[in-house]
Amino acid sequence: MKVSTKKRNRFLALKWYEFIVVQVFVLAFFPVSLFVVAVAFGQEVARELAEALIKDWLQTIALIVILFLVILSGAIWGLSSWLG
Repeated sequence: MKVSTKKRNRFLALKWYEFIVVQVFVLAFFPVSLFVVAVAFGQEVARELAEALIKDWLQTIALIVILFLVILSGAIWGLSSWLG
């Protein structure tokens, strides 16, 4: 029987407002901040931080695209019902 040793990403466990603070500091000093995290806390923590940032940005982009499509489809439906 195998024991699962998959570690949980500590940055994904943060509350949303805590992660926003971390994200602002990392993005404000982008290349230097990841290097400092890698040197000070290790490459594993820097990798977890980068993965959490990428996941957050992908979720944000997906949400924006979905909202845009909903608004666009509503506008098209409203315009077609108004004209038709």
